[in-house]
Parts: sequence; C-alpha cells; structure tokens
Amino acid sequence: MYGVINFEVFLITGILLNLIPGADTMYIVGRSIAQGRNAGVYSVLGICS
Repeated sequence: MYGVINFEVFLITGILLNLIPGADTMYIVGRSIAQGRNAGVYSVLGICS
C-alpha cells in the first residue's frame, strides 16, 4: 500500500480550487450587475436546475 507523499500540496490545492469562483459565478454576477437582482436570481435557479 502506498502512502500519501504530497498531502500538504493536495490540501492547499483543494482549498484554492474551492475558493476560486467558476464560470457560473461570473455569469450570475454579470447578469445581476447588468440586469438587476431578479435576473441574478433567475440565473441561479436556471443553473441549479
């Protein structure tokens, strides 16, 4: 059985990937800024569905 060699690197990388916003977040923010809160809420509901 192999041991975990680079656990610290894996942990830091996982945390950074969770903190960086993705394309869907940028889409929601962009729609909310351009068209208002309702458009942002509809975008969230569309992405979640």
